This record gives sequence, structure tokens and C-alpha cells, in this order.
Amino acid sequence: TILGEAGRSSLLKRSGARSGDTLFVTGTLGDSAAGLEILKKRSTNHELRRNEYARAEKKLIQKHLRPVPRVTAGRTLARSGCVSSMIDISDGLSSDLRHICTQSGAGAELFADRIPCSREIKKVADILKKSPLEYALSGGEDYELLFTVPKRKLKKFNSLKIPATAIGKMTGRNNIFLVDAQGNRKVLRPGGYEHFRRE
Repeated sequence: TILGEAGRSSLLKRSGARSGDTLFVTGTLGDSAAGLEILKKRSTNHELRRNEYARAEKKLIQKHLRPVPRVTAGRTLARSGCVSSMIDISDGLSSDLRHICTQSGAGAELFADRIPCSREIKKVADILKKSPLEYALSGGEDYELLFTVPKRKLKKFNSLKIPATAIGKMTGRNNIFLVDAQGNRKVLRPGGYEHFRRE
């Protein structure tokens, strides 16, 4: 357990998001979960050790075993005054976005084709028999930052030069919708880790 303190002026909660805010995420998503899957499969499936995939596998495994939290980016965003809510992605994008929505009393739309997935996860997806998007939405343990920026503060946010991808927007509805490249919408159920779920 790690305990710490934070100044009130630099706290960013989950509860500040409002309808119309843009959703951003740092880095790529799903890599840690894919790395864990590779480690599990390696004990029974030697096919995953083929040389053409070795480099991609190694990077994904490293993302799982040695995650690098976005401490510097988080501090910069918190001090900037242009972010309305933020959470780290430890339980999966769909679950952690649900936390923001619940605490903020809002809904969200995620654009599937904008969710960033690494080249490595795309390379090994066929072997793992799961799409990169599935890992990104439900994988967890990426420790990337998911945050919201109001329209009026987008210019200031862009001036910070934080590498992040706009993946959706907050809405006034209670549901989270996943929108595909053709504009089709479906309700997105949280699929990541749930701390108090009974097996």
C-alpha cells in the first residue's frame, strides 16, 4: 500500500466532467492485458515463440511486468487548470470511464476507431484470438490517463503538448455508447476488473 498527500489546488477528481467535454487518453491501451495473455499461453502454446512475433511479444510483456505510470503528464494536467476530471486506467477503459460517468452524473460516447492500439498488439491479435479493441476496452493495468477537457479550454490544453488522443465526448445521458466507424452506436457495458465482483 502506498500512502501520500496532494495539495488541494492540484487535485483532479473523477466528478468534474460535463456534457460536451472531450475525452482524451494517453498512450496506447490493451498492451498490458495482451502481455499477460502471452505469458499465460507460453506455458502451453509454443507457437507464440515464433521469431516473427518475438519482438512484439517482448514489448507487450514488458508493458505488463514494468508499467510506467504517467506521473509527469498527470502533474502537468492537474496544474494546468484545463482538465475537468481524470482517472488512471487500471481496471480497463470501459470500467474506468464508467467511474468518471457515475461520479460526474454524465454519459459518454467512445469512438471505436479512435481508441489507440499499439502496432505490437495488432501484430499478435490473431494469435491471441481477440481483437485489440477488446483488450483496450476491458484489459486494465495500462496505467494510462483518461481525462476530460471542456471545449473552452481545448486551446490551452493543446498548448501543453501532452501526447494524448481524443477518443470521445461526454454526454448528458447516463449510458456509455461505443460508436463504430460507420456511426452505429451500441451501449457499452463495463468489462474490466471489478474489485467487489463475486466469482
